[in-house]
Amino acid sequence: MRKKSIQRIPTELEMEFNTQEELDEIKRNNIFIDFVLNEALEAVEFAINNSKKEIILFDIIYSSDSLVIDRSQYSKIIDKHILINQEKENYEECERLTKLKASL
Repeated sequence: MRKKSIQRIPTELEMEFNTQEELDEIKRNNIFIDFVLNEALEAVEFAINNSKKEIILFDIIYSSDSLVIDRSQYSKIIDKHILINQEKENYEECERLTKLKASL
C-alpha cells in the first residue's frame, strides 16, 4: 500500500512597493521580519516531521514564483530561533528546538 503524502499549504505573500527604497523599508520592518522567521520555523518543523527534502514557504501572489527552503537550510533557521529564544531566556523552547535540530 502506498503511503499518502502530506502537504503543507504555503502562505500566500503579497507585497506592494513602488521603489527599491520602499522594498528595503519592508525588509527592515521588525513585524515583517518576525512574520517571516515564524513562518519559516513552522514550515521547517512540518518538513522535518514529514521527511520533506524541501518546503515551500511562500507562494508569491500575482506571480508564478514560490520561496522554497531546502533541507540544507533547515538547521540555520532552527539556529536563528534558538538564539532568539536564548535572548528571551525561553530555555524550554531552546531545548525543544535543539531536539528538533538533532532529528535532522
